[in-house]
Amino acid sequence: MKSKEDQQKKWGTSVLPAAILLTVLSLSRLALSQVGIPGYWETGTYHTKQAGTNRALIFIAHVEEAGAINLSSVTYGGQPMVKIIDEIVGSDYQAYVVAYILDEAGIAAATDGTFVPVWSTTPDNVSYASVFLEHVEQTDPVGAIASNRTSSSLPNPITASALATSDGDMVIVAATCGNTGSYTLNNDFIEGTNQQMASSTSATGHKSATGTNETPSVMHSEPNRQVIIGFVVQATPPDPNKATDPNPKNGKSNVSVSTDLSWLGPTAYTPTSYDVYFGTNPTTHSNPNNAVYTNSYNPPGDLAEGTVYYWAVDCNDNGKMYTGDSWSFTTEGGYCGDGICDAEEDCWICETDCGACVDDPIWEADARCFLDGPSGKFDDISVKDPTIVYYGGKWHLFYTGRDVGVNGNFRMGYASATTIPELNSATRHYLSSLNGGSYFCAPQVFWFEEKGLWYLIYQSGLGPTFSTNTNISDPNGWAAGISMGFSGGVVDYWCISDGSYVYCFYSPLGTTILRRRTTVADFPYNWSSASTVATDTFEAPHVYKNNADGKYYLMVEDVSRHFELWTASDLNGTWTKLQENWAHGDQLVFNADHWTDQVSHGEIIRTGVDEKLEINSINRCEILIQGVVDGSYGDYGNIPYDLGIIRRQCPAAGPGDLNLDCGVDYEDYAILGSQWQQPPDVPSADIAPPGGDGIVDMNDLALLVDSWLWGK
Repeated sequence: MKSKEDQQKKWGTSVLPAAILLTVLSLSRLALSQVGIPGYWETGTYHTKQAGTNRALIFIAHVEEAGAINLSSVTYGGQPMVKIIDEIVGSDYQAYVVAYILDEAGIAAATDGTFVPVWSTTPDNVSYASVFLEHVEQTDPVGAIASNRTSSSLPNPITASALATSDGDMVIVAATCGNTGSYTLNNDFIEGTNQQMASSTSATGHKSATGTNETPSVMHSEPNRQVIIGFVVQATPPDPNKATDPNPKNGKSNVSVSTDLSWLGPTAYTPTSYDVYFGTNPTTHSNPNNAVYTNSYNPPGDLAEGTVYYWAVDCNDNGKMYTGDSWSFTTEGGYCGDGICDAEEDCWICETDCGACVDDPIWEADARCFLDGPSGKFDDISVKDPTIVYYGGKWHLFYTGRDVGVNGNFRMGYASATTIPELNSATRHYLSSLNGGSYFCAPQVFWFEEKGLWYLIYQSGLGPTFSTNTNISDPNGWAAGISMGFSGGVVDYWCISDGSYVYCFYSPLGTTILRRRTTVADFPYNWSSASTVATDTFEAPHVYKNNADGKYYLMVEDVSRHFELWTASDLNGTWTKLQENWAHGDQLVFNADHWTDQVSHGEIIRTGVDEKLEINSINRCEILIQGVVDGSYGDYGNIPYDLGIIRRQCPAAGPGDLNLDCGVDYEDYAILGSQWQQPPDVPSADIAPPGGDGIVDMNDLALLVDSWLWGK
């Protein structure tokens, strides 16, 4: 763990930290008056409560129905929501969209995260979306509203009237089209959801307002009748006499047991002192009182694990006391006590940067970023087997698509976008130039420096197969597939180089993983005989070079659809299993809807694009996986896999931990500075809003500031 003094020595001055802290203070004050999204958009009728101050919950329903339809009421956790606006169009078939809202009091009183919508007629063709907001005006949360409708394919785009805003407000847009396809949001609105129903499409999105008029507008790929609504959620400034912006945030979970408490002081005056009430009594001001003279408090000793703590800060203005709001947080649990991996603790890996060793990793799961394609396309049943690199300002995704038909087909596709969440709305390309027939799948992509070419490694009727391209952005530039010249494998060929040799790991679909090698000069031909590197396992053996410790790690999928983790000091060495359940469905904590029970065939997000397949830290990696909710789908090919990101993070770190070293510090600040006012690079500093917006700007800096020195 790096000390603050170590950090300052590295940077050679204390002037930069002082300048940063002044920026931190001003940005944090600005952020308090801006409506924000503390979590993510979610689909379906369940949304876990998100922590935040002055929250509001938005619930949106989309329907295409034969005959009249109306959503008459909605409750969340038993609390009634209030209708904001709806719009409907059509005669025989009607397209409908409606939005509801719940305030802070209702959210606090909700008993669980379940929405219960009550319809005039049970809809056959419906989708739902929801999002938590914070820093929302509670007395009058909704400002201007507008809607529009069309019963034909025109106009497209369809727009609502311009909405008047104030600086810090947030504008929400939602639309329904009575046809399948996809939506594109216009006027710099950020997509929240884009859902396919049986015969229609829905979309939601948002945009932070700066005081100018904002016009909700969407365009559909296959338009017919459409409806659109837009409304302004109004921001509220903090009470100028109170302490604000608690850290840890109100309602936050998994807080470090060694956390300090901090806050922003009032803006109307400079307090002479603060009274900090802190303890486990839910009646906050009945907890012990501690007088401090700065806007921070360090509780004595470590806090208890898995415990809810309540606190408040009263401000003293020369003898006049202003009572603070009540806040709470829950400490982390399940960590080894002293941060040392003792044998009796049986920790699988010691996270010295985090000061803890983790027995059973917890993975955060984002919303799905890539779903099955429209009906009739090559990927209309499922999308699976992802491989992804970041190059030239874009994410380049290659994947397997499965389509409808007798026996179906497994064929490869490509999409690219500036952010991972935008991949789902990006143009999809069927890789027809590979000439693979009805079976070519499970791709791996990398740039091979020695050859000066992009390579796709995949399985086809030829066995292990490769194709090359000079331009990764050109889906038609891939050469026809060529056999790599060996047999004895079945699926999931994966190549990695140590600079002298290239190794190919693959599965014979039994219980072993095999390995072959060839020289860099001979690649992709002249492979050695096969050797066994892992037993009692299954498929998808993906190997990476870990820069944190210089070792190699093998992520392999077990037959029960979870990832095991193996390691070796060199690619030609002996592999040792570190953990059976390294990434398992039971370990997932969902930031959005519960979209998968499986952790299946995935790609760790790499630091580069070349054949060395380097990652920053296996302890803190992100993985693009295929997943699905468990069910009875019949044949394997009919499983409707989607793609989404899961990530493993230290509880004490926040979204500002750009370099994944378990803390937010000057190194993260430098990464953000190097990408300032530009599209993000790897690692990405585009952290706000969740999922990014394609540019590194003040929103990202404010979020980094909000988690400054977490984990340090």
